[in-house]
Amino acid sequence: MNPEEKKVKKDLLAEKLLQGVEEVFTSQKFKDYLKFYSSFYHYSIRNTILIFLQKPDAQLVAGYESWKKKGRQVRYGEKGIQIFCPVNYYVKLEVTKRDKNGNPVLDENGDPVKEIRKEQAKTFRVGYVYDISQTDGKDPPELASELHGEARNYESIMAGIRHAAAPFSVSFEDVPFAKGYCDFAQQKIVIKQGMSEMQSVKTALHELAHSKLHESREESRETREIEAESVAYMIADHFGLDTSDYSFPYIASWGRSLKPEELLEIISGISNAAKTILYSLEEYQALEDPSHAAPQKIISEQEQLDKLDSISPVFDQENRNQIQEEMNR
Repeated sequence: MNPEEKKVKKDLLAEKLLQGVEEVFTSQKFKDYLKFYSSFYHYSIRNTILIFLQKPDAQLVAGYESWKKKGRQVRYGEKGIQIFCPVNYYVKLEVTKRDKNGNPVLDENGDPVKEIRKEQAKTFRVGYVYDISQTDGKDPPELASELHGEARNYESIMAGIRHAAAPFSVSFEDVPFAKGYCDFAQQKIVIKQGMSEMQSVKTALHELAHSKLHESREESRETREIEAESVAYMIADHFGLDTSDYSFPYIASWGRSLKPEELLEIISGISNAAKTILYSLEEYQALEDPSHAAPQKIISEQEQLDKLDSISPVFDQENRNQIQEEMNR
C-alpha cells in the first residue's frame, strides 16, 4: 500500500468513526436514551456501598415515585433498598448584626445589636429505592448493549492481545458488574466470561487500550472511555471486525457533554496508542504464522509508528477543517 492509499484509508476510517458517532448523537433513539437516564440520582459513595451490600446485582435504582414517572411500577412485595436521603430544614439563630462592611452594628450603649437569622441546615433520613429488576412496565430505551457472533481469527487475535498486554495478564472470569476491567495494581486485564467472540475481542482491546493509556488517570473518566473505545474500534476494523453497532453509541454516551470539536480532539489524540498496539499484534501473528506478513524491523519508534499509519486518525489541517464543517452542519 503506497503512502497515498494509506492516507486515504486512514482518513476514511477516522471519518467513518466520527460520522457514526455524530449519527448516534442526532438520532431520536439517543435523545430518548438521554432523557430517560439523565434524571437518575447520582448516589454518594456511602449510598453506593449501601446499595451494593443490600443488592449486589443492582443496575439502575430510583425511588417509588420516580419509577412511576418513568412508566414503570414497583412490583408488590418487593423489598426496598435502604439509603440515606438528605433533608433540608431551617433553624433560627441569634447572630450579631453587621453593616455592609462586615463590622458589628452597635446600639447606643456600644453593645452589639443582635438579630434573628434563618439558616438552612441538613440532616438525613432513611429512604428506599428499587432496582429496575424490581419493576414492571415500559421498557427503557437502550443502546446496543453487546456484540454478537463469531470473530474471524478469534484465537489468533486473543493470543496477540495477551502478547501485547504484557506485563499485564489477560484472563476470563465471572465479572458481575461489567464486561471487563483493567486492574493496574495487580497488572491484570479481566474479561467477562460467557460473552460472544466479537464482544470478547472488542472488550479485550478496550481494556488493553486502558492498560497502555491510563495508568496515571489524569484524564477525566469520559476522556478515558472515549479513548479506549476509539482504539478498540480502529484495531478491530483493521482485522476486519465491525464493532460500530456497539462502539459508536458507547463513544456517544460518554461524549454527550462534549462539543463536537472536543470529541474530535480526543479521538484524534489516540493514534499512537492504536498504532503501537497494532504493531505488537501484527508482530506476534508474524511470529506464530510464517504466512502472515511481518512488519518491518523496528529501527526507531517513529518508523514503527509510520509503519502503522494506515489506521491513524491524525488529520492534516485541511482534513480537520473539512470534517469539522460537516459535523457543524
